[in-house]
Amino acid sequence: MNLLCRRSPLLGFLLMIVSVTHTFSQGKVSFKVTEIICPKVCEGESRYRIVFSLIDAEINSNKGRIQNDTIVDIDPSFDYKVVVTIRPNDATELARQEVIPLPICDPILPDAPLVVSQSTCEGQPIPPLIAFPKDNETVDWYDKPTGGTLLAKGILQYIPTNSGMYYAETRRLDSGCKSLGRTPARLDIQRTMCVPITVKKVRQ
Repeated sequence: MNLLCRRSPLLGFLLMIVSVTHTFSQGKVSFKVTEIICPKVCEGESRYRIVFSLIDAEINSNKGRIQNDTIVDIDPSFDYKVVVTIRPNDATELARQEVIPLPICDPILPDAPLVVSQSTCEGQPIPPLIAFPKDNETVDWYDKPTGGTLLAKGILQYIPTNSGMYYAETRRLDSGCKSLGRTPARLDIQRTMCVPITVKKVRQ
């Protein structure tokens, strides 16, 4: 089997979808594994799926269960292998077993977002703290650099009510994987009234 690793634009994992070349042909029987879909590890999933095509035969698997053209709910166990038994519809032909290795799937952890801190004067509207994640990512806001209280979920602009430090954490929309760190953003509300600025027009 040749494994071709590619990043899925929908699922966002390295090795999340593995394109494979695993074929078997015997007489009229044809079996081909087309994709191995990894679990969303960051969301607590641990089960794999194998997508296949099969002509003129029946298939059984030692792990998971068959659902149309997919083996679902596969527990990789300790060996990361699935053994399928292919039984031709022609009773004169012998059954055959194929061993399909499962890849070890590593999730893509996003980077902490870029953020913009803000400063304003007492009595003025509070400007939002702004985060700039990458495509297919959103931001959750916390009151501490680790742990702490979730203040806002899934927004790029957060308006605090008080001065202080706030922390932005990136989260992928597809896999739920979060950045290892959080980016601090500061809101500074000056306790003195802002000095109004008067602009005079000068006639040339």
